[in-house]
Amino acid sequence: MVPRGDFFLTRIQVQGPGQHVLEDCRRGLLLFSDTKTLRVFNPMTHRVSSVGQLPRRRGRDADHRGRTLCLLPDGDDPDAFRVMSMQHRNGHKLARLEVYELEQPRYQPGATWPRFTADSIHLRCTRATESFENAKTMTFSDVLLPPGVTHQSAYSVGETEDGTCCLVHVFQDGGWLMQVWRFKLGDDHDSNGAQMWELERQVPLTLGGDSVDQVRAIVGGIVLLCFNSSSSYQHHIAFRLKSLKVEADFMCRGLARPFVIE
Repeated sequence: MVPRGDFFLTRIQVQGPGQHVLEDCRRGLLLFSDTKTLRVFNPMTHRVSSVGQLPRRRGRDADHRGRTLCLLPDGDDPDAFRVMSMQHRNGHKLARLEVYELEQPRYQPGATWPRFTADSIHLRCTRATESFENAKTMTFSDVLLPPGVTHQSAYSVGETEDGTCCLVHVFQDGGWLMQVWRFKLGDDHDSNGAQMWELERQVPLTLGGDSVDQVRAIVGGIVLLCFNSSSSYQHHIAFRLKSLKVEADFMCRGLARPFVIE
């Protein structure tokens, strides 16, 4: 499958000045943007879908800046998607989510970066909460982070191999430790948010002398860690959450993203 794929992106053509920016990577699809166009590319099927750049709002909403563009899965079809735009205002104190095909944008204070698991969107906030948005109803719920986890901690929200929402927290206590917290579905989000997380396990990690910078993502039970570096190339490792087996160990310039072939 990999030799058949177009991972050199030969079918992507830049329109106008500048270059393509990788905005998101989800369910085997890549979302690129340039100055004029959004393109969704499936490297395995070589299919390219082009969409005009989403319009910026005028009037009182024009002060939202710093858009982050994401793919929003639409049903079980791997090639079906919508585009979500997240825009910041007032120094990132207020963020607006827009899922195109919806009539009204939704607002959420202090959100920084969206993650997706199943039918939920997870926004890592500047305070000690995760904001969970139901992608079907477009309603927000704030959930406190588990004990010992803050917005400055090395953690991320994602999903296990079976699709269960989880939070992975990596920290140092003598040596490096990893906590895996599972999100308890069906509980009342308006109650004590700390009770929404259940500690599944805590295990030591052997990371040599490297210092963890961040848990970049958890996709399909694969955890991607990146490490502090004094150069422009960052050390990354990807390992399986279930077995802790390392699947990839590499250096790359900038931030890596998991690409899962479905």
